[in-house]
Amino acid sequence: MKVLYSFISLFAALLLGVSSAAAQSAISTGSISGQVVDASGGVVVGATVNLENPAAGVKLSTKTNATGFYGFPSLNVGLYEVSVNQTGFKTVVVNSVLVQIGQNTAVNVSLQVGHVNESVTVTAETPLLLTTESKITTVLSEDLIANLPLSGRRYTDFVLLTPNANADGEFGLVSIGGQQGGADSGYANGNGSNYFTVDGATASSNYFGEARGRTRVPYVFGEQSVQEFQVADNPYNAAYGGGGSGFVNTVTKSGGDLFHGDAFYYNRNSGVGDANDAVDKAAGFARPLDILQQFGADLGGPIVSHKAWFYFDYEQQRRKEPISIVIPGDTGLDETSFGVPPGTPLPKANAPLPAAANFSSPVVYSALTPSQQTTYLQGVANALNAINSNLNLRKRFANNLSFFPKVDWQPATADHITFGYNYSKFDSPGGEYTFSPVNYAGDSYLANNFVRDHHATIHWTHTLTTTLLNDLHFSFSRDEQEATPSGLIPSNLPQISFNLPQFMFLGNASYANADTREYQWQVNEQINYVWGRHSLSFGFDFDHTHVADFYAGNFDGSYSFSSITNLALGQYNYFTQSVGNPLFPFTFPYYGFYAQDKFQVSKRLTLDFGLREDLQVYPQPQANTTQGPLIA
Repeated sequence: MKVLYSFISLFAALLLGVSSAAAQSAISTGSISGQVVDASGGVVVGATVNLENPAAGVKLSTKTNATGFYGFPSLNVGLYEVSVNQTGFKTVVVNSVLVQIGQNTAVNVSLQVGHVNESVTVTAETPLLLTTESKITTVLSEDLIANLPLSGRRYTDFVLLTPNANADGEFGLVSIGGQQGGADSGYANGNGSNYFTVDGATASSNYFGEARGRTRVPYVFGEQSVQEFQVADNPYNAAYGGGGSGFVNTVTKSGGDLFHGDAFYYNRNSGVGDANDAVDKAAGFARPLDILQQFGADLGGPIVSHKAWFYFDYEQQRRKEPISIVIPGDTGLDETSFGVPPGTPLPKANAPLPAAANFSSPVVYSALTPSQQTTYLQGVANALNAINSNLNLRKRFANNLSFFPKVDWQPATADHITFGYNYSKFDSPGGEYTFSPVNYAGDSYLANNFVRDHHATIHWTHTLTTTLLNDLHFSFSRDEQEATPSGLIPSNLPQISFNLPQFMFLGNASYANADTREYQWQVNEQINYVWGRHSLSFGFDFDHTHVADFYAGNFDGSYSFSSITNLALGQYNYFTQSVGNPLFPFTFPYYGFYAQDKFQVSKRLTLDFGLREDLQVYPQPQANTTQGPLIA
């Protein structure tokens, strides 16, 4: 046992050492395996094991090997019926065998002497301990997802119900096993956090180091389309890679031989009883009108009975959720705040911001010439207008649309092919800030957020022999994160800030002209072979990621003023501006190779051995320098 312990420790160290630069193998199915024996405990060789998913109309068959073992290494999640028959023995039928994502279900059968036409029917029970699994995972089922209350429809929020999972910060990230929930490096190193897959294809952003779509989006995949998902904390299995700790593997619903669908509509309206919060009330704002509507429908059924099936899910959200701008020190300003005698009439504002004056502070109004007073009063009027017009309820929307078509096709008993595509569109004017109130920025500064996400997969399983199966995934994803100016002022106006009386941002935010597009192509190949008591897996993973990061940033400049008096004079403390090429494209591939041996020593003891090697090629981008004459 000392040698075995050393080997397992070495394997764990290898996994932890290399998985931070890994592309995870496709985890989208479960499996069934077991041993067939007679009443005396002797193995039964060559027994026929038939498998059927009654809801989907899928049927498979295999035979026990020389040790009495059999296996179905790649099965869609759901309930199955297992029947075992052999000449000279009664047929045994096991109903309600549950297959879950990433899990192996053991179905061991004892045959009784009798005629093959006689049958014994039993109902499977879910064991408290999975003796064929060495990794510790939690599977959240369709019933749990559908029946537990959830304020939004982001199903991954349920990850917090699993052991060793905690909220990471205030923006929706989740820490699993103490690992950070996100790892935004602004480069190609976003693989030190959690890792997400859907139907075996990556749903993680390598650039941002979190689930694709990020946390501003209510959801990328509709909650109703999710069959179940698995949360694995540090699984010692060579097929897992691409994350620092937590792995969240999701499988979506499929159609079956019976038509089935649902529709829903939810409405939450602050006008039906929500009291005003203390901050808005103290600032003099009426109760903000927060309206949330969520609606959608799904439908699944046969295209050709027992051969082809479809599933389609449509979900949409429309929300109005204003942001309160509460900056007490800059509220209630008037001409006296700028050193102008009370009651002095001010001209109408004639520009979004003050223009530069030909004199500087400190300002003693009575000491100014009439011409200077006229100039200063116009600057005060423009400054007051810029400040007061930004202390409002900023309109914010969070409108989300997703649809998901999926087709399953079984052209022959040995083949199962799945085609899936998910599209998600998120439009959020004023939505770059997800919290309220905001106490340091005016409403023109609060930028818009737009997200577009595409996710396409092909999954093909092919049974070559009763002991050899090939499992192949292709996938493509495209995620776009865009920020634009608020549109409340001309888009070419710069970013403005002042320190006194209370710090405040005006103008257009420097971050409000950005567009990050991430493209991922992925291929995952796994060969499963049952040899005696060994279930062997050999896999190859390839992930090709291209990022086009456009960030104009501070190209329009940024002005900082020490006080509102200097703002009225147009005299800034300092000015900064960025130059160069705002587009930063780069490409980086991942390669992963692994081998895994699940050795079932007995019905109560299973050993897992594995080895994984991963390689990430980091790009060497060209220097982003400005050509031509120097810019002062």
